[in-house]
Amino acid sequence: MKKEKGKKGKGKKEEKIKKKGILSLVITLVVVIIIIGFAIFYIYNYVNKYKVKKYQYNGFDFVKNGNFWITQIVSNNTLYTIELRYGPRDLKEVNVTGNPIDWLKLKQKWKVNAAYVTFDPEQKNLTWVAIAASDISTNMAKVLNIIPVAACTKNATQACYNRSIVDCSKRNSLVIFINESNETKLVVDRNCIVVEGNNKNIVKTADRLILGWYCIMR
Repeated sequence: MKKEKGKKGKGKKEEKIKKKGILSLVITLVVVIIIIGFAIFYIYNYVNKYKVKKYQYNGFDFVKNGNFWITQIVSNNTLYTIELRYGPRDLKEVNVTGNPIDWLKLKQKWKVNAAYVTFDPEQKNLTWVAIAASDISTNMAKVLNIIPVAACTKNATQACYNRSIVDCSKRNSLVIFINESNETKLVVDRNCIVVEGNNKNIVKTADRLILGWYCIMR
């Protein structure tokens, strides 16, 4: 009887040891799976964050560099590197009326080398308007050989005191009116281009104009 009890007790101990071993193995496997899962998640996010974002649009290569999309164009036998805040795939929502190239043709027809870049100084959010004006002006001066002239539609603030007062009614002059609006659209009406949008959307419209000038988006 004592031997049988001893065997039973020994058997129970062995079962407990086996159960503990299985439990330890299960816990180890779970920990390993969790570690592998975290490793895969980290690697996936790291690769997506730092991989080069690029694509081709209408024969032009676009590469994301920081906050800008970079492409290159050739104008008058000169290679230019163009920086945009948005790539062409981001600009399909911009409604376009008219052709920006027709506006450029007036420069040649009228033999002018300057264009007014004007805005309403009483608009609420001028930060995005200023960014749009800067991007457009940079491309006009750098690539299109057009001198941007800062203007206002009305003499309502100190900033407009010494500026020309210009709107789309000015004749025989090239005008770009950057107008804060709930509509995201680009309108080319003979000598005047109206760039419209709200907040960052006005910058999208500005980029759409620039890509229109370079015949990347038509």
